[in-house]
Amino acid sequence: MMRKYLTAAAAVLFILTSAGAELPVEKVNAILGIPLFPARNNWLYSDFRKRTKLRLSGNGDRYYCFYRKNIAGAQAKEIHIKTGGSPSRITLISITFATRGDDRLAAAKVTGSSRVISKNLNSLFGKSRRMTPDFSPVRIKMDTWKYRDAEIFLEVDKGEFTMLHIRIPLQEQPEKSVKKRDFSENLEKNDFGDVYIKNIPMVDQGGKEYCTPATFSRVFLYYGINLDMHHLAKRGDSDPKNGTSISEITRSIRSIRKKSGLEIMKFSDISINDINGHIDRGHPVFWLMFSTGELEELYDFSRKNRRLAKTPESWKRTLKKVSVPHRTTRSHICLIIGYNKETDEIAVSNSWGKAHIAPIWIPVKAAKKVSQNMLFVLRP
Repeated sequence: MMRKYLTAAAAVLFILTSAGAELPVEKVNAILGIPLFPARNNWLYSDFRKRTKLRLSGNGDRYYCFYRKNIAGAQAKEIHIKTGGSPSRITLISITFATRGDDRLAAAKVTGSSRVISKNLNSLFGKSRRMTPDFSPVRIKMDTWKYRDAEIFLEVDKGEFTMLHIRIPLQEQPEKSVKKRDFSENLEKNDFGDVYIKNIPMVDQGGKEYCTPATFSRVFLYYGINLDMHHLAKRGDSDPKNGTSISEITRSIRSIRKKSGLEIMKFSDISINDINGHIDRGHPVFWLMFSTGELEELYDFSRKNRRLAKTPESWKRTLKKVSVPHRTTRSHICLIIGYNKETDEIAVSNSWGKAHIAPIWIPVKAAKKVSQNMLFVLRP
């Protein structure tokens, strides 16, 4: 009889441990190798930064950093954070491990990283269950564990990538659909005549030729659709060295785009008259162009000198001395996020990290020299 009671007690203890109810947070963080979980379910973003000491960059409600240490036993590459509410709280942590875009041996490393992560999480929380989370439009079953108020998901796409997601529900009103939101609220205007969109999340393509999936991901995230660069790279059959076909990626995202209530509009002329209507509605413009060395020099010139100009007129006179040659090499895609009618400039943002979160202003005459005459907008 005593053995029967002991067996029942052990079963109850196993269930509690599997649900994460009795696990001390110190043990969880020790296995993870980084203090992601707070001591008292305090998911404030400010406290998260102090606790983890991560050097996060970003804007709006999205932040990220590159991270080259082990998490749950496997080497991580990037950490992305989504926040919400006021004060700002963590709602989703996404950690990227091995990816095809970063490593020619990715297939083996994806398998190896997923196995060690799964083993470590099973040792903490008990055997996982399979379920499809609701935070991504990519419907895929993932190994899932529960700890306190958080759900932990291990996403594995064989040969492509391994990701670990920690989702913390936020008690607030459900987010409006894309169709019902007013994105013009994201416009910023100043006395210099600048009109630009703020709060477009940064997705850093790193050293990969992933400008297309990274740029598409930025816009989807801006519209509140949680679509990662690596999901898009797979859909667009991206090559880490040779890039992505625009036609292929637009075709591959058609179902997600339509389900999200987004339509695509294409045009060819890069002029303020063609751009300003979209910007005024808070809709960023995709621009297919050539990223030349001279253009990057112009970026630097604009960053350093534009803020020193006292008036739009004086800056416009300075721009008359600036030019870039016509080039048709190094195909690239970036976002146009603003315009200035006084100075005849557009504001661009590349998927190149924190230095490109703020708008970079270039003259329209220079933009025409490197344009591929293909622009389009994903709009509600």
